[in-house]
Amino acid sequence: MVGQLACGVLVAAALVAANHFDELRGWLELRAASSPAERKVLEKAGECDRMRHQDPVGALALVDSAVRQLEADPPMHDRLATRLYTLKGDLHWDLYQYVDAVASWERAEARASPSEHVALENRVFQTQRHIEKMNPERNQHSVYLAAPNVGPAAILTGEIVVAYVFVQDQGGGAWSLRDRSLALTSWGAAEAWLAARARQYGAGVHFTRRLFVVDRNPTVRRLRVGWGRGSWNNDARVARLVAQQLGAPNVLAFLDHLRHTARADQAVLVLHIQRDDRSVAWKCIASCGPDGEFAYVLEPVTPKGWDDVSYAQAHETLHLFGADDLYNLRGAGSYAPRDIMHYPSRLLSASTLEAITAFATGLRRDRPAAPFRIVKR
Repeated sequence: MVGQLACGVLVAAALVAANHFDELRGWLELRAASSPAERKVLEKAGECDRMRHQDPVGALALVDSAVRQLEADPPMHDRLATRLYTLKGDLHWDLYQYVDAVASWERAEARASPSEHVALENRVFQTQRHIEKMNPERNQHSVYLAAPNVGPAAILTGEIVVAYVFVQDQGGGAWSLRDRSLALTSWGAAEAWLAARARQYGAGVHFTRRLFVVDRNPTVRRLRVGWGRGSWNNDARVARLVAQQLGAPNVLAFLDHLRHTARADQAVLVLHIQRDDRSVAWKCIASCGPDGEFAYVLEPVTPKGWDDVSYAQAHETLHLFGADDLYNLRGAGSYAPRDIMHYPSRLLSASTLEAITAFATGLRRDRPAAPFRIVKR
């Protein structure tokens, strides 16, 4: 009986230890700290562990601060450096920021013990393979095309009126009131993200929405828009049919009227279709024809594991303001990996708007350095 009780106590202790491993490790590390500076860095690392699942973006900002402190102060021992760089890589992994995760784990490798080195080496190898699988279009283009100051959405600044249209094409689902409400909640997050990123470059942005529903047009419902062969003509045709149903002869006239009546500086047309497909944008390059510019968001509004609806909304909107994709550029594999026009992060709030996208959307005048050619139209 006593033996069984002792075994039970040991098992319970083991379970408690497993459930509170991070806390126990943090406590032991603090006890072993050799200086006040090291203790302060370890306290930040422990706080990151506690925040990791509830607020990964905040945890990453905190560990970034700890890493800067580590690199600015007199050199600390390898054990602490390995701990911080590994944690930083883990946080990037949690946010789907795989390029940055590899970079952090490689820094941890350089300071790790032999056993830790093997584990980190395996993580790096597996993640690099995953990145390769994410890049089937990497070598499509060698030139980045920036198109600021063109079209109804010229620069990401000032008063911006958005015509948000709920459309039902051949493959799209019906739009219920609940679905439209969910889509607009996601659009609100995209608006807030765009405005916050513009402020980082000194620009003030204010959005005004105009909502429309085009779900009973028989011609539109016979057509299918989206990515793929044969859909390009449908993209422009459906956008034109939507504009005509809303009282304008073409998309450009619709956007010009919208901007005038809303007294806005910029005008944006977003057409949202309830279908899980590849979102696409048509932007004005050097000038605008009658079809103007518009974006299709092809995302169903169902609960998912990451912010894919608001991510698609923000990404496609930036195309209309002149931004180009980075995921299909030769030589851009590790360039601005957190930029929203490159690899997707799990949370929209973890995505950034880097100098190249700021340049392309008119937020920055200076052409940034890049490992590929940038052409401004």
